[in-house]
Amino acid sequence: MKNKTWLLSVVVCVMVVGLLVSACGAPSPEPSPGPSPEPSVEPIVIGLTSTISISCGEESVAASQMAVDEINADGGISVAGVKHPIETVVVDTRDALPGVPVHDALMALEKLITESEPLAIVGGPFASEFLMAS
Repeated sequence: MKNKTWLLSVVVCVMVVGLLVSACGAPSPEPSPGPSPEPSVEPIVIGLTSTISISCGEESVAASQMAVDEINADGGISVAGVKHPIETVVVDTRDALPGVPVHDALMALEKLITESEPLAIVGGPFASEFLMAS
């Protein structure tokens, strides 16, 4: 079970980095002028959906945050020569918990989209009925 959780964490990290690179272009090969991006630069918002009250949900959030911290430590993602930090917004869909209606999980996803307006959403539903509906 621990190997499956580790694998899920790695997959989520790869998804985050892959989506960011495909959405924003490859990171600039030049070294960044400093470890932190300019304060006036808008962050790239990434939504992360998960059931954070179970261990694999917590671990997927932690793995994604590790990837984001590493990218931000290098100055962020380069878009048109400007480095943008990544900001993650985590929403607990609770879809892996027994008895949670699909509607409740969808409302959490809708709130993420309407309030945070993420560039991409990574992670994903545990329950197939929520996956199909979302």
